[in-house]
Amino acid sequence: MYQFETPGHLRAWEDSQVRHDLLRRVERISEERRITVPGMNSWFTVTGGSFRQRAKTFLLTWAAAYPTLLVLSLSIQAVAPGLPRPVSLAATSGVLTALLTWLILPRLTRRTRPWLLRGSRPRPAERP
Repeated sequence: MYQFETPGHLRAWEDSQVRHDLLRRVERISEERRITVPGMNSWFTVTGGSFRQRAKTFLLTWAAAYPTLLVLSLSIQAVAPGLPRPVSLAATSGVLTALLTWLILPRLTRRTRPWLLRGSRPRPAERP
């Protein structure tokens, strides 16, 4: 499994001599299976996903968002008590989204991966 910042970086890796050499070395013992997932979907996509996996994703996201939002709201209220509600909500939602995207959810997803994947069935490999 690998991730790249842009489709161009992915294409460069897939066309590289290093990758082709590695593929030749392992083709005797492995079979290529490919699923391409754009953007943040790879954090939450569970192969063979069902309602149960979506419920787990919901619970994980809520468990991360609620305490973070509570701390942020109380902090902003303590620092700037007279702040208008729309401004307060804009600040909290912006910081919340940034924290969840780059800090909290990637770590939490890695730690809970066995639980997230438990009970899922893999889909057949998707070929390019």
